[in-house]
Order: sequence, then structure tokens, then C-alpha cells
Amino acid sequence: MQGPTPGLRVTDKGIEIDLQVVPRASKEGLGPWHGDRVKAHVGAAPVDGAANQALREMLSALLEVPRGDVAILRGETGRKKTVQVLGSGAALAARVLSTVQPAAPPALPGPETQRKREKASKR
Repeated sequence: MQGPTPGLRVTDKGIEIDLQVVPRASKEGLGPWHGDRVKAHVGAAPVDGAANQALREMLSALLEVPRGDVAILRGETGRKKTVQVLGSGAALAARVLSTVQPAAPPALPGPETQRKREKASKR
């Protein structure tokens, strides 16, 4: 069954989430959405499965499920992964949606940018 977003699906076993993993991140967490995938920031380097282990641990803590209930279905060696989390699908989907950090609003041009635009238009 399709979830509320393309990268989040409720299944009969729980949920499947399409992720874009960002290893060596300074702050761990989920979000924002990156197209139809959720960005997953993990602090571990992608060496010897350390980033995958960190991803499983982070998801189990955020979604309050045992670590054994989090499995990587696709993308074990890449940054694009599909992860399955076992449990109540509707409750897990709601937790994911409430946990994902919103995207930062686009930066407004500062005074320097405005002056550069004015100079360029006068030429």
C-alpha cells in the first residue's frame, strides 16, 4: 500500500522507507526529503558496514523499535537504500513523518547580492 509520500510505504509487516544516506554527518537524524527519498544523516564513515550499522541503530532509536526489526532491503553498499522496519505500519509511518526535519527555507539574497545584481544590470 502506498504511504502518504512516495518514499514511505506501509506494508503488511510494517513500513519501507527509501533513504539517501549521508555518512560522516556532524549531526545524526532524518530529513529533509530529497526528491522521493528521506535524507538519513549518520556520523559513521561508510567503511566495513559502519554506516549501515549506525543507520540501523539511529532508526531503531528514533522509531522506538528493536534494532533487529530494522533491515536494509536494497542498497547495502550504496547511499540510496530501502529499509524495512517491522511493526505497526500506520504508527511507524506517523513517527517517520513527525521525525523528519523540514527542509530549510531558501536563503534570501543579502545586501551584497542585491548590490551585485544592480551593478550587473547597469552594464
